[in-house]
Amino acid sequence: MSIIDMHVHTEFSPCSRVKLIESLSKAAQLGVGLAITDHDTIKGALKAKSFSQKYEVKIFIGCEVSTKDGQVLAYGIMEEIPPYLPAEQTIELIHEQGAVAVASHPFRNDRESLFEKTYFLPLDGIEVLNLAGGGVSKDAREVAVRRGLAQTGGSDAHTLNLVGEAGTKFPYQPESEEDLIKLIKRKECTPVKFTRR
Repeated sequence: MSIIDMHVHTEFSPCSRVKLIESLSKAAQLGVGLAITDHDTIKGALKAKSFSQKYEVKIFIGCEVSTKDGQVLAYGIMEEIPPYLPAEQTIELIHEQGAVAVASHPFRNDRESLFEKTYFLPLDGIEVLNLAGGGVSKDAREVAVRRGLAQTGGSDAHTLNLVGEAGTKFPYQPESEEDLIKLIKRKECTPVKFTRR
């Protein structure tokens, strides 16, 4: 079994106060992996990868891509996707890289959510648990079940205290982005939240 916080922002996102090295250090203490999903860049994820052996933390390259319709999490991209394209085009570009597209906090009450588009966009999964966005979304879970899509969870950390406090459980430790993509496509993942007090 393996747990990965699938939604972490670092200093490479303008709105985040999380230092990259601090996120790795905390993940190592908690025994979780991290998908670094900075806004519209993979620079933080690539840098984190270079430190992953030193901190003994599994790091996966991700990105929270801004679209005209809301935000989409991309896992396994190796080239950045231009922001603010229509969501369908963004997802197409993610898939062209062999990566997977997951709706970020699709029903959170703000302009960064996909809302009704979650029902028909060619997604691979839906973020059902977003710790910063209020926890588990019943609506997101219902759509994921109805559409037969993977359900993921993450902290959406913009502050260090949230890093690793929610994530996605996998049946075994993915060793690469390719492994992670396969598990998401096969829906072998479950959102999890921790109570460590």
